[in-house]
Amino acid sequence: MKPTALVLSGWGPYKGVERADFEAMQRGLFLISGPTGAGKTTIFDGITFALYGEVSGSIREKDSLRSDFADASTPTYATLTFSHRGKQYRVTRNPKYDRPKLKGEGMTTELEGGELYEEEALLASGSTQVTERVTELLGLDYRQFRQISMIAQGEFQQLLVSSSKERTQIFRDIFQTRIYDTMTALLSSRVKGLNGRIDEVKHRADEITGTFRIENGDWEELKSKKNRTYRKRLGFVEQENERLGSRERELASHLRELDQTYKDRVRA
Repeated sequence: MKPTALVLSGWGPYKGVERADFEAMQRGLFLISGPTGAGKTTIFDGITFALYGEVSGSIREKDSLRSDFADASTPTYATLTFSHRGKQYRVTRNPKYDRPKLKGEGMTTELEGGELYEEEALLASGSTQVTERVTELLGLDYRQFRQISMIAQGEFQQLLVSSSKERTQIFRDIFQTRIYDTMTALLSSRVKGLNGRIDEVKHRADEITGTFRIENGDWEELKSKKNRTYRKRLGFVEQENERLGSRERELASHLRELDQTYKDRVRA
């Protein structure tokens, strides 16, 4: 989000309409500087209030933003125009405040309100609706925005002292890495499923190999190992199967020889 201009009316020390034009400073970094009381935080308050309906610091209250010097006919509001992802937006808010009646005596109350536009299209109307849409648009809520984008004077340590979990959440929202969290969760689920299937296969392999009766001490030692080396078990079984096959062929050949000897003697 890049601010383009900020307009403040009847706001704080300003009894009229004041405009801060940021568009001429879009080529690089710029510094908002000045002595204490010069109005630096007032600019931050205006930007933050326009976006979220809250001020940037913890000292000011949003219901005390109206200028004590403003005329009854001067409204109090903050308008911020900004660009975001190639699109232009304009958001206007007014705080709840009391002002003298335009006619007659006494005071009247202006209720809090707001509007959000994309170019000339109205996206949201009403303070709550505008806050929800801005949060969705920027991917940051008020607390996160204040921590990383609009750090008020005397509160710059809040991000630094935030817990690791809070910082992770903030940066995840900023850089929109939730897709990777989703992918990680999906892959973890698949890994869990595959591990379950592997365990089933291992259990079945244990059952099958447990039925083998091989008169060999090496086989018994191999089965008793806690680290189930199935490749070695398979290799041992294949060797034993080959040995038994060879022995079977030898016995079959010897049987044929005995049978032939028996037939020769009978004929004799």
